[in-house]
Amino acid sequence: MKRIALLILAILGFSHMVNAQWQQTHGPYGGIINCFARNGNTLFAGSNYAIYLSGDNGINWVQSNAGINYPDVRSFVTDETGVFAGTYNGVFLSADDGQHWTLSGLQYLSVNAMVNTGSCLIAGTGRGMNYTEDGIYVSYDHGVDSCQQRPAF
Repeated sequence: MKRIALLILAILGFSHMVNAQWQQTHGPYGGIINCFARNGNTLFAGSNYAIYLSGDNGINWVQSNAGINYPDVRSFVTDETGVFAGTYNGVFLSADDGQHWTLSGLQYLSVNAMVNTGSCLIAGTGRGMNYTEDGIYVSYDHGVDSCQQRPAF
């Protein structure tokens, strides 16, 4: 009986430790967080309604959507140019750690995933405002010119 009681106490103590490792931060509140990125000391969180920034390792968050009409953010990627946000309405670039955003291409496409391969940026699109151009796009110039469509895998 003593062993069962000790085992139960050990399990209860362990489950408390597992739950105690996660703590809710001071925001962002409201909305589902779809993606995260880090650029230098700034953390980025993308939601269905906004982009949030944190300069203190995620403890506090502020909203920063300047320049994005529909900030439904699905993905982020970084390179030496700055931070790219893949949204329901294209790719937006911030060269100033999220303070301002400008359209960088793929307007009217829902950019659901992005990756930086080192030599190019790749974006996976689907079910945006223009259903006929879904697919995989690549940019060799940091999103400056229109991206080229690649065959889907």
